[in-house]
Amino acid sequence: MNEEHDIRDECRTWRDGIERRLEEMEGVGRAVAIHDVDIGILKTNMENLTRGLDRLTKAIWGLVVMGLGALAGFFIWYVQGL
Repeated sequence: MNEEHDIRDECRTWRDGIERRLEEMEGVGRAVAIHDVDIGILKTNMENLTRGLDRLTKAIWGLVVMGLGALAGFFIWYVQGL
């Protein structure tokens, strides 16, 4: 059952097309892997940015509350001074 025979032209063309597409897919796989790394880096950067914005928002709220507290204290002092 180990007979060698010639491959028909249409089968050869079909096989060459499949091999070419497989090689292209390997290139696409490498490109996707590179993009996955880039997306991971972008995700990390976005997490750091949102964490920083969260801290900044808390600091601003702290300043606003402190300012309102100072205004309330000044108002109480002013009313008692009358």
